[in-house]
Amino acid sequence: MLRHEGNAIVRERKGPTELPNEDRKKNYKNEDTRTDAKTIAFVFLSLLLDLFAFTMILPLLPSLMDYYSREENQENSLYSTLLQAVRSFQKLTGAPDRFVSVLFGGALGSMYSFLQFLTSPIVGSLSDAYGRKPMLLICLTGIAASHALWSLAETFLIFVVARFIGGLSKANVSLCMAIVTDASTEKTRARGMALVGLAFSVAFIVGPLCGAWFAKTSDITNGPWGERPALYALFLSIANIALVAFCLPETLAKEKRAPVSFTLYKTVDFVSPWHLLNFTAVENLSHYQKKVLSKLGLIYFLYLFVYSGLEFTITFLTHHNFKYTAMQQGKMFLVIATAFAVSCMTSIGANRAPGAARGAVLGTLRSLGALARAAGPLLTSSASGRAGAAHKENLRLKNELDRLEEENNMLRLKFEILLDMMTDKTVEAEQAELQRSQSLSSLKQKSKKSKW
Repeated sequence: MLRHEGNAIVRERKGPTELPNEDRKKNYKNEDTRTDAKTIAFVFLSLLLDLFAFTMILPLLPSLMDYYSREENQENSLYSTLLQAVRSFQKLTGAPDRFVSVLFGGALGSMYSFLQFLTSPIVGSLSDAYGRKPMLLICLTGIAASHALWSLAETFLIFVVARFIGGLSKANVSLCMAIVTDASTEKTRARGMALVGLAFSVAFIVGPLCGAWFAKTSDITNGPWGERPALYALFLSIANIALVAFCLPETLAKEKRAPVSFTLYKTVDFVSPWHLLNFTAVENLSHYQKKVLSKLGLIYFLYLFVYSGLEFTITFLTHHNFKYTAMQQGKMFLVIATAFAVSCMTSIGANRAPGAARGAVLGTLRSLGALARAAGPLLTSSASGRAGAAHKENLRLKNELDRLEEENNMLRLKFEILLDMMTDKTVEAEQAELQRSQSLSSLKQKSKKSKW
């Protein structure tokens, strides 16, 4: 378009056409949707990397316990001290000696999950105040440190410290769920939580198998405590930190953050199972929301209680009863993971929570799950020990009954033989008496004939 400016003719540039308000809103909405989808995709990748690293150790625990039991028999070592405590518990439950390692593994699994139970709601509440990303980076750094210590765990003490740090840092799962909740709407939240469940399913299918394969292909010089799987887990953890630091945005705006108020009463709310089931640590919940969340928390607790008991005890039982190797354990977890379906109850909890308290709600749910994982392995390993003791006693009684039955059969056979012998002697005596009487009668007849 041309116009005159004095003696010059200037071509007028056409400016950008302004869109109507409705179209602009649609464009903004589409951009926000694409951003939220990217955020959820990054969370999925982060969870996948973390859970791959976490599940690598599962099929290796029995062989790790065998290694430390061979290497550390000194009276002053941490292993021997804990072993004495486990043996005392074994005598209390009546479990046989071969179930000591099962109880030991259950105790380690319970310690890891108990620490997660303590930290998950606290970290969730801190993320409501300081943001999701900083707390997530802190958790991932702790997890990487635990894998680094595991790669150096020539002694049982270093291995326990590694598990201790890993348990304290395992609140990242609840933070990832909070990020998915922040980055999704009520319509898309279930889909986002389904991706979280998918990450768990894929990791529990592939992770144990990878850990067993890395351990199988390791040289003897690479450390029988699982150095190569630990190094791969460390690599995945470092990649996870880089992914979160450079790709994952902060999803909780500053104006939506809640104030931090830590009191003794709040601390009790975070660690008391009764308070956790009632979600008393979460503020601004209606009576109906608390009722729904309490039922949801109880279902979540019971489900993970049973599942975690299976998860930690079956490796030791198959190792001792059927001599499973680490690779066979990995294949077993492959089958178990494809057979079990993890329900996404967290999306229901997120929908029932206020926006400023979603981190606390999801942290409380994860804490209940961690409490179930802490109680499940310990109680199921004790139950398996008791069942083993009962089975052993039943076998002893069965063998005793078999022995008594065999003795009874032998006595019956002897009695029958003796009875037959007595019967034979009686028959012989009767026959002899008959012959004697017959001979006497014949003699009498002969004597009569001679007289005649």
